[in-house]
Amino acid sequence: MATNIAKQNLVRAVVAFCLGLLLVIWPDFMARSIVQIVGIAALVWGVMSVILFFKDKATSTLIEGIVGVIAGILLLFKASLILKYIFIILAIVLIVFAVEQVVSLIKAKAAWKSFLLPAVTVVLGIIILCNPSGSKTLIFVLTGIALLVYAVSGFITAMKLRK
Repeated sequence: MATNIAKQNLVRAVVAFCLGLLLVIWPDFMARSIVQIVGIAALVWGVMSVILFFKDKATSTLIEGIVGVIAGILLLFKASLILKYIFIILAIVLIVFAVEQVVSLIKAKAAWKSFLLPAVTVVLGIIILCNPSGSKTLIFVLTGIALLVYAVSGFITAMKLRK
C-alpha cells in the first residue's frame, strides 16, 4: 500500500511542479487558463484516488477522490463561477493535500525535517485564503510558489514512503 501512495504522491508532485512553474513564469497567461488546468488536474487526482481506494481500501483516498472528481467537474463546466473563487479553492486543496502528506509522513515515521515543507505549504495556503482577492499576478505567483513547495514536499514524501 505504501508503494501506491508513494506513486500517487510522485504523480501529484510532478503535476504540481509543472503547474507551479507555469504560474510563476507566466502568471498573466495562466490567469486565462488556470480553471481548465486545475479542473483537469483535480479530475485526474480524483480518479486516481478512487482507483487506489478500490485497490488498497484506504478511506482517505476515497474521500480525496470524490472531492477531486467533483472539483474537477465543477472547474471544467462552471468555469466562470469558479473563477471568482479559484484562489480559495486552490488554497483549500493545497492545505488538504499538505495535511495528507503529514499523515503519510507520520505513517512512514519520517524525521521531523520531512514535515517542514508540508508546513510551509499549509502556511502559504492560509496566506492565500486570507487575501484571495489580492493582485491577480501576485496571487498567481504565490500560488505557483506554494505548488512548487508542495511538489518538492511530494517528491520527498514519495521517497520516504518507498523505503
